[in-house]
Amino acid sequence: MHNPARVIYPFILTILLAVLGGCASPDADSGKPAWISGNSPAWPAEQYLIGRGEADHAAVARDRARADLAKVFEVSISEQSQDITEYSRTTGSGKQTRASLESAVSRQISTRTDQTLSHIEIAEIWQDPDTGHHYALAVLDRLRAGQQLREEIQHLDSLTAGAIDAARQQDNILRQLGEANRAVETLLQRRALQRQLQVIDPAGVGVRNRYDLGQLLQDRHELAQRIRIQPRIRQDSSGQLAVLIDGALAEAGFSQVSDNANFRLDAYLDLSTFPEQNWHWIHGTLQIVLTSLSDDTVQGSHRWEVKQAASRPLLARQRALDNLNERLNRELRNIIIGFADTQ
Repeated sequence: MHNPARVIYPFILTILLAVLGGCASPDADSGKPAWISGNSPAWPAEQYLIGRGEADHAAVARDRARADLAKVFEVSISEQSQDITEYSRTTGSGKQTRASLESAVSRQISTRTDQTLSHIEIAEIWQDPDTGHHYALAVLDRLRAGQQLREEIQHLDSLTAGAIDAARQQDNILRQLGEANRAVETLLQRRALQRQLQVIDPAGVGVRNRYDLGQLLQDRHELAQRIRIQPRIRQDSSGQLAVLIDGALAEAGFSQVSDNANFRLDAYLDLSTFPEQNWHWIHGTLQIVLTSLSDDTVQGSHRWEVKQAASRPLLARQRALDNLNERLNRELRNIIIGFADTQ
């Protein structure tokens, strides 16, 4: 009598071996790297950030791999942009002023981000022998990139501390404001690097910050209000310069007074009309000079060139004034603060 187990067990064993053989990874036979479809022990997540790219051409695959890795910083950059917006809103109510400040700090943050992403390397490239398709692996060494960010953060912390100390020691209110502004902008750059470091650092900790941005903003605002400026129109071919200057000073956050001022702002506007065929051109200059009334010394001067055209002379003049108004609102605050660096 036959034992059924002797027949069934070998049959089951044969099926299992066939199934297991079918489940074996085809990558082992094809040479396909593990990182294409998952994690690879050669590039552990605790040591590397990775990005993958694929394309018909190797160069395109490399670019896509770098872009894929850079995506991990997108959330960080978005949060930084929110910081910039909130920061700029505290400096003025006008759209042009905010746009100028956002643009300036965004350029600094973009530069810092590019420096971090410059550490991305293409570690491996593999071409599928059957399809000819190219695969690329981009890696960012967490330790090396993180170390550079920590060094830059420590440097910015040193600059922030130096600016705060300098502001406290200055007797000149304009220089105090200049140092306070430098501390704020340096701290914003620091926050950008901190966000990047938290992405790179597996623990997501970064470097503890000693300074509060809100407090520094408040200190700077109070210093700006202590700068009392008396505007004086010395030349005006438009009849509207006083309105432009008053609005720009208010936008910049300075106190505008008629007496008991500590600074005087002299303004000169010269506009000329030049007809040319069917067009009317407005050429001219606007110049401002800031003088300290405590010792009657010039703190600085700035000149804007203007050139506008229209089919009618009044329209050309209005366009010139609108252009000047926009630039004054956007630039006057930073220009006046910048005078502190020339002293």
